[in-house]
Amino acid sequence: MSLKAFFTYFVKKVDRLITDIATLSRYLVLVTVTANFLLAFTRYVLRMPNMWFFFVSTWSMGLLCLLGAAYTLRTGGHIYIDILYLKVRSQTVRQVLDYLALASVLICSVVLLYVASSAAWYSTLINEADETYVLIKPPIWWYKWFLVVSVVLLIVESLYLLLRRKWGD
Repeated sequence: MSLKAFFTYFVKKVDRLITDIATLSRYLVLVTVTANFLLAFTRYVLRMPNMWFFFVSTWSMGLLCLLGAAYTLRTGGHIYIDILYLKVRSQTVRQVLDYLALASVLICSVVLLYVASSAAWYSTLINEADETYVLIKPPIWWYKWFLVVSVVLLIVESLYLLLRRKWGD
């Protein structure tokens, strides 16, 4: 099996995982909306705000952004610098801009992976909790691992898109 065939097979499996995560994220939207509704209801109607609803709302929205990054990259939903991209008529220059955009995503993701993985590991070791929610202090070490996983998926997807452009598939 060639390197190209192996990488294509591997990325197809990762693409399936990304699609499944995107499907599950649809349900996370319901969790976020429900938490926001309950937060507003308890705060403004019952006059007894509940910090758990705020916590769930904030962190589920963060999870949506993290888990949706690779899917958005795969579907071409990320924003390009349209001012530059739309003014360029040459297909070759547009391809160079595509390479530069994907390379910048890849480089930033690798740096972020390095920083995030050490932060997640340290956070796990100390069983870090969120001190801003003084009364409940929920653990947040698990949340930092979502960043690591989402960045790994983003790296694989950007590598695949770069190599697909190179291989012409």
